[in-house]
Amino acid sequence: HGLEVSKVAADFASKYGKIFHGPVSKTPYKTAFFDVVFAHHVIEHLEKPERDIKEVRRILKPGGVLILGTPDFDSGCARLFGKNYRLLNDATHISLFSNDSMRRFLRDNGFKIFRADYPFFKTRFFTEENLKKLLDTSQISPPFYGNFMTFFARNRK
Repeated sequence: HGLEVSKVAADFASKYGKIFHGPVSKTPYKTAFFDVVFAHHVIEHLEKPERDIKEVRRILKPGGVLILGTPDFDSGCARLFGKNYRLLNDATHISLFSNDSMRRFLRDNGFKIFRADYPFFKTRFFTEENLKKLLDTSQISPPFYGNFMTFFARNRK
């Protein structure tokens, strides 16, 4: 099952499963339908993440797992590069979270975080070239540790 707001992406993904095309707020899924909800690179694009996280919690079974990944807009790289932080260059990034604010957001909305990941060193972005780019803050920032955070949280319902 999946949910996709992009018609093109929904059509493509429908080859692999049952895809609902539309916003999170209009999801057709029954209460406590899913064991796991995976949302990478989603929440930063939502106009009303507070409303949408309530819907995610509704469709997630009690004790179910939310895997949520989003940029950290207060990471070391974000602070160092300021307006040149690469993840600010996407005009569709409208709900910006820091590590701290995402932890509070999840806790305040009924989730208990049991793991947090900050992938970088095991990715294809961990290169000498990207490390050297950290020295020139007049350019767009490179991928770096802490730019992206993934939270694994249980629905406390």
